Formats: sequence, structure tokens, C-alpha cells
Amino acid sequence: MKDDLEPQQPDGQSNASFVKEDVIVSKGQTVVAGKNNDIAVGRYTVLTTIDGVNSFNVRINGFVREVEHNTVIILGEGDSVTPVSHSIILR
Repeated sequence: MKDDLEPQQPDGQSNASFVKEDVIVSKGQTVVAGKNNDIAVGRYTVLTTIDGVNSFNVRINGFVREVEHNTVIILGEGDSVTPVSHSIILR
């Protein structure tokens, strides 16, 4: 089987499928919602990039909380998101 078809790469990163509007946020990277910021204000589904991981830590507006794969969050003007445990996808 080809490497690009494996569900997980040797370094632990997932070979997830993405859609055009997905925002991939690396561990430790902060994105801010708003007109002149990184992402648009709105509703996002938080997805994990690691197979088999169902819950993970994300800092939202300065507070770390555990979220589950497929959790919906609403981001307003100036809200920030930072993955703590590993990279995430905002869809």
C-alpha cells in the first residue's frame, strides 16, 4: 500500500482528508477570529488530526479545555484558538 494512503504517518500525524474551507492549526499556533485576523467569525467544528484520539486540549480565549472530536464552537470577533496537545482542523 502506498504511504499516502496510510491512515497515519510514521511521525504520528494523520493523513486526514481535507475540504477547501478547512483551517489547519498546528500545535502551539494561535489563530484569531475577526475581519482583519486569521479566520472568519463563525461556527466551526473542531476535528482531531490523529486517528484514535477522541478528546484533546485546546486553549480558547486563554482558557484550556478538553474538547472532543466533532465539537462545535462559535468564534466571535477577537476570539482565539490554540491547540495544546496536537494539531487540529477547524471546519
